[in-house]
Amino acid sequence: LKSEKNKNLIVIPNATEIEEGCFEKYKYKLTVEAPNVKTIGKNCFKGSKLKSLIAGQLEQIGEKCFEQCKNIVIDAPVLSQIGAKAFKGVGNLKLTSEKYNCHLGILNIKCNTICQEFSGCHGFSHVVTDAETIGEEAFSGCSNMIEFKAENAKVTKKLAFLKCVKLERLQIPEDCEVKGLQFCDKLTNFKNQQFEISDHQLILSKPLQKAQFVRFNMLVSASLTNAKIVEEQAFLECKNLKFVEIPEAEEIGIQAFRDCRNLERVVGQKIKILHDQAFQHCEKLTTISLDLVESIGKEALSWCALTELRLEHLTQLHQGAFKSSKLRKIRIPLIKIIKTDMFVDCQDLTEVDMSGLTDLGDRVFASCSSLQINIDLLSSIGSSSLFSTQIQRIESKIQTIPYAAFYDCKVLKVAILPNCTTIDRGAFSNCENLQIVLAEQAILDSYVFKNCINLLTVKTKGVNLKHRNLYIFGDKYSNGNFQNCDVRKIRFFNDQYCELWFFDKMEKVTKLIGTFSICDNVFQYIKIKHANFVFYHDIAEMGIIQHLQSCVVKFEQAFEDQKLTVNATVKICCEQQIETNLIQTGDKLGYFQRYMDKLPDVYVKQRREQMRRIREKMGQISWNMGQVNAMK
Repeated sequence: LKSEKNKNLIVIPNATEIEEGCFEKYKYKLTVEAPNVKTIGKNCFKGSKLKSLIAGQLEQIGEKCFEQCKNIVIDAPVLSQIGAKAFKGVGNLKLTSEKYNCHLGILNIKCNTICQEFSGCHGFSHVVTDAETIGEEAFSGCSNMIEFKAENAKVTKKLAFLKCVKLERLQIPEDCEVKGLQFCDKLTNFKNQQFEISDHQLILSKPLQKAQFVRFNMLVSASLTNAKIVEEQAFLECKNLKFVEIPEAEEIGIQAFRDCRNLERVVGQKIKILHDQAFQHCEKLTTISLDLVESIGKEALSWCALTELRLEHLTQLHQGAFKSSKLRKIRIPLIKIIKTDMFVDCQDLTEVDMSGLTDLGDRVFASCSSLQINIDLLSSIGSSSLFSTQIQRIESKIQTIPYAAFYDCKVLKVAILPNCTTIDRGAFSNCENLQIVLAEQAILDSYVFKNCINLLTVKTKGVNLKHRNLYIFGDKYSNGNFQNCDVRKIRFFNDQYCELWFFDKMEKVTKLIGTFSICDNVFQYIKIKHANFVFYHDIAEMGIIQHLQSCVVKFEQAFEDQKLTVNATVKICCEQQIETNLIQTGDKLGYFQRYMDKLPDVYVKQRREQMRRIREKMGQISWNMGQVNAMK
């Protein structure tokens, strides 16, 4: 079909069909003459540089046949069937046929039903048709269409005019059911039996339908004078809607006004029920009357600009109702339990009046960084429920302090918890000004007081802190409880098991007294100068203390099925078992060099006696005593 001498002209004299994708992405400017072709398959000229098609017998065009052909002229007088989106992306269209005719930007269609033949086509500005049914997505994405005229139309199906952003005039009978005007931003005047749009204002004549005005961006205001219920998603994502009047409405459906980001005022005195996400992301909503409201659904007023609410009749309040809103004051006297995420990230909230409140769910006031609240009468609180608030003092009978409940409460100073039995992980972490915690029945989880840099007094079951001295009575101490706290001395009264992060970020500890077994490298995070303790561990695999100045250490370890007990100071080194760790430690401190070939005079007698006792207990280990004898 292609001629190397003339790549721009293709003549198909005898064929009756051009199959699917035949000239797809043909890279040369192309004119096709096909006098006997009756059928062209889908994608046939998709993405090609077709300029002209002359096909006197052509009856059928497949779907997406001319997609992305920017400028085309088609002469097909008997054309009767066009596949879906055949002209999608076409910027300039001239079409000559008895049923379809497009010339100088005016498209004339003679048929009863329009499907998706011209969906996505940009090649016309005006459409005239005698069709009765405008199908789903029929003119979706026809971004250059300004006027549509269908005097016999009875119904337009959903998405029929989606994203016709330049559509200004829609002329159809008033009794025609209309759907699919989403993103028709310039359609400022329109009227039928259901509703009227006049100068960007919606006037409703019949009851609202579900999702009826989704993304009607031409709307600036809406008057729903007779509506008892605003149906689900009725005005979803109407980005230019600013004012709504609903004087008789008692119920606002799920997502009815969600993402109406410019909505400022809602006038209606009878609202009783707000369903889930009813006004979510109405970021400019400052005025709405909720005096009679009885139920507020999940995230119904989240991300709104309301600043003050008095909800005297409210009895049902669901998860995240006011999440990330601009609330400053709120009164809810009848609610006893506040559910998860209710006021999370309400950074302007300063006053909460909830006289009947007994329980807080998870993250209820998390990141309410301006809130001062008294929780002394509450029965329970959830995890992270008061995260980063301005609470100053706690004196409560709560039995459990959950995970991160008071995390980052910068002004909290005192916590008195006489009935508390459990303080979970990170409950008071980052409370920089916390000084006193009294919870004598409580068991601590890990990282409870991490970064509490001003902590002075702690009384809990098994752990006491007083005058920077930490006393641990239990048989297991959880990790990181006093990270970055001002602790100078630690004493263990029972055998302890120390996990890897036991001493992490406790650099101020100078003295350690206790008896415990440990994980490998447990001391790599601490610089202790003085210690007196017992290890139950194979010290050959242990990251030993690197900063000791004086220490009495007892090692219990097994070699070749033999259990040995060794008492020694850090200055004494077992060459074979300890090898590098203690030797390097001694080198740093200047007490001896590798293989103990040099010792200061002041230590000679003491060291010789210590080594003699060790040699008796560990007879199989050889010692290099040459320098020691010389120093004697």
